[in-house]
Amino acid sequence: MIAATSLAAYRTLTDNGLLSPARARAWAHLIEHGPCTKGEVNQVLGRAVGNPSYHRRVDELVHMRLAQFAGVRKCHVSGFEAETFSALIPDDPAAVKRPAPINSTRPSRKQIGRAIDDIDACVFTAQRMNVYPGDDAAAVMAWLKRLAGRP
Repeated sequence: MIAATSLAAYRTLTDNGLLSPARARAWAHLIEHGPCTKGEVNQVLGRAVGNPSYHRRVDELVHMRLAQFAGVRKCHVSGFEAETFSALIPDDPAAVKRPAPINSTRPSRKQIGRAIDDIDACVFTAQRMNVYPGDDAAAVMAWLKRLAGRP
């Protein structure tokens, strides 16, 4: 059962637009069932295991100080040791700030392109020495070129 103060904070945050629907579902789940791992939040909220959608929402809630690290235990979804998080109820929901964007660690097309150029140079050098990469290396190169948008 969710306490009245938690419900009031939840309504204030959703009404002023600080909690997107995904953040709101993740926060409500942590309030009612926490502490939970990110994988457990993903599974309960209907996402495929491994889909990082709700992982990011939990990270945003931590950044907004609406959730906190609660320890480490075995995740009921993955079976591995994982961090758990519990919900925090703000004293003044109006003081909660919108989260800053979380930087993506995905490389840009330009970075991938430079890596392809480096690999191409290595392959060219190897071929000049009569050493040819196997099928696995060729498949990886083709995948990288597709990722970078190259023919």
